[in-house]
Amino acid sequence: MDFNELINDLQNHLIKTRKEWIQQNLIYVHKISLKHQSFGLLQDYCDEIIYEHPKVFLKSDDIKLIEKSN
Repeated sequence: MDFNELINDLQNHLIKTRKEWIQQNLIYVHKISLKHQSFGLLQDYCDEIIYEHPKVFLKSDDIKLIEKSN
């Protein structure tokens, strides 16, 4: 097993078993996934939630982390 497989397995595990935690920390998880190219599965999952279920996005505990644009 190589490093990329391990990263993918970890992402899949988080998505399958920690959906509620990801949704509560959606902004944080999305922000981290954007910084690391190898976290594409998490990024895609977060994007899907944001676009298809905006109420989950708006109810996320960390919505205050969104930076205001100038």
